[in-house]
Amino acid sequence: LLWMDINPFLIFNTETKSPARIELNLADSASLIPLPGIGPVLASRIIKYRQLLGGFVSLDQLNEVYGMELYDPAILLPLVRLDTGLVTGLDINTASYGRLLRHPYLDQGEVEAIIQYRTFRGTRISPGELLENSLLDSMKWEKVSFYIK
Repeated sequence: LLWMDINPFLIFNTETKSPARIELNLADSASLIPLPGIGPVLASRIIKYRQLLGGFVSLDQLNEVYGMELYDPAILLPLVRLDTGLVTGLDINTASYGRLLRHPYLDQGEVEAIIQYRTFRGTRISPGELLENSLLDSMKWEKVSFYIK
């Protein structure tokens, strides 16, 4: 048996019996190791970063993983896929200070501003209020908006 025969994250095309692309938001580190340029250390870092983010929405985010700054994600296009429906959101109304701070796209000042704002409001806030009230700038909003609910 080849590892592909028993790998639960590798889906086979039933017409051609050839391996389909690996779902990057579900794969474990063992599934990533056979990919070009990905060894055990990078595979582990990819999984950890995916967990911090809540999932990948773009292959370009792989360049944010330590050690992959110069990696060309285009190499992986025919080998992986991304189901953004698997991305988990971050509830800005209930997430703790620590949980918000662990997200790679939020810094300490932004998290403190979010906590203060939601305390001040006393009611549920909408994600758009973070941009409308300048708690996040437009560049940061573009990165984090997919994760905030």
